[in-house]
Amino acid sequence: MNEKELKNNINALRHEIDQRNKRIRELYREINFHKRDADQLRIKRDETTERANKLGEEAKIFIANRDKLNEKISKLKERRNSIITEIKNFTREIKENKNLRDELNKDSRGTNELLKDIYEKNLKILLNDDIPLKDEIKLFDKVFEIKERLKVAKKADSLHKKILNKYDHIQKLKTELNQIREEIQNIANESQEQHEKAMNIYKEISILRRESNNYHRKLLEKYDEMNPLRDKVNEIKAEIKVIQGKLSPYLEEMNRIRHEREERRKDKDLVEAKEKLHTKKRLSIDDFRILMERGEISLD
Repeated sequence: MNEKELKNNINALRHEIDQRNKRIRELYREINFHKRDADQLRIKRDETTERANKLGEEAKIFIANRDKLNEKISKLKERRNSIITEIKNFTREIKENKNLRDELNKDSRGTNELLKDIYEKNLKILLNDDIPLKDEIKLFDKVFEIKERLKVAKKADSLHKKILNKYDHIQKLKTELNQIREEIQNIANESQEQHEKAMNIYKEISILRRESNNYHRKLLEKYDEMNPLRDKVNEIKAEIKVIQGKLSPYLEEMNRIRHEREERRKDKDLVEAKEKLHTKKRLSIDDFRILMERGEISLD
């Protein structure tokens, strides 16, 4: 293959490489266009995700507050139930005591004060007045009867006081119960407020998650658009490598031809320079250089 044919082949192959490099540049411009969009989508996705995560931390605080309040409510309800049980027990005891008191009042047939007054008057008569023996015996029996009834009346009074004490205690328990119910309601309102705040945040998070997922989906679509372009670039680069493999022998052959031509020129220049040297003609710089390269002269 002569030099002209080599040049034509080399130029043709280089043209093919240039065309492919041009196509690669076009593909990279297209890839970069999509990459800019992808970068923006990635930034928006990450920003939206970060906002959602921060809101999630805020929601956790509200949930924790709500749970603490609900725990307080649970303890208050335990106390409320305990009070209700106490009231029921006291109410049952009052009913039992009232029944017993009423039975005692029925047996005593008079109040403690009344029976005491009668007892003291009859006892005074019995001790101080001079009455017939028959009346004295009757009065003596009556005094002992009243004394027994007085004991029963005192028991009835004692039960009545216990009943009143239980009523007082019930009233105190009811007052505490009302306070607890009010406190439960107030805490429940606060708990509901914390819950609603958390739910509102979760709604916002849900919107942000959808936005983030949408950005991520579009980002993946961009990757799907870029990946074939990158594959095409790699394919063209592989083609260029094949062409370069074809081009390499031609370039080596061209270099060999040029080297031989250069050597022939140098041989010719050497002959002319040696002739000038022998005839003592003026030597040019190129003459000196070729003579020194070939060892015909030395500066030593």
